[in-house]
Order: sequence, then structure tokens, then C-alpha cells
Amino acid sequence: MRFGLVLEEGTRGIGWTAWAGRRAVGLGGVLIGRNGQAWGHFAATPDYRGQILRGLHRRTLRLLARLTRAGVRDIRAVCDMDIPRAAAWMERLGFAPSQEEANGGIVHVRKA
Repeated sequence: MRFGLVLEEGTRGIGWTAWAGRRAVGLGGVLIGRNGQAWGHFAATPDYRGQILRGLHRRTLRLLARLTRAGVRDIRAVCDMDIPRAAAWMERLGFAPSQEEANGGIVHVRKA
């Protein structure tokens, strides 16, 4: 799994990696830009996707609450519609689909 980020000055973020032994099976996090807009990201290998999601929902809700307490009012995430139940999970987290697309997915927005 490879990924790269280009961050503008003043961008802050938090992230994590899920491990199965010595193998990275998932990653996720949130980036907050200078404009206060936050972007969430999550990716997992197909063979571990269901196992990772079991504990991820509660952790994500706690992270969203922390972001709200910190004053972040606009949180966005790109939902990959090729992942079964991804849109339903976004809805459970309080996100709503927008008309915007990015990186081949539909942008979902959560307003605090």
C-alpha cells in the first residue's frame, strides 16, 4: 500500500496504522488545513476490512467529538463507492453526501 501527501504550510494532522503482526493492514487519519476544513481518510486491505471496522467506529466517533470540541466545524471525507457499505458507514458517522467528487469518490460532509 503506497500513498503520498502534499501539505500546505499550517496543515495539522493525526493518523494511525492498523497492524496484523508485522503487516500493515490499514491506515487512517484526519488532516486539518489552515482554513479549518478537515479531511478524513481511511484505507484497509480487502482481507482485513471487516475486522478493522469493528473497533474503528467508536474510535472515529471519539475523534470526531474531539475535532468538534477543538472548533473544527467542517469535516469532509471521500467515500469510495466500490467498498460495500462505505456510504452507510459515513451516514452512521453523521456525514451526508455532497454534489462534489474527488479522487474518484463522492465527498461526504459533516457539519458540527
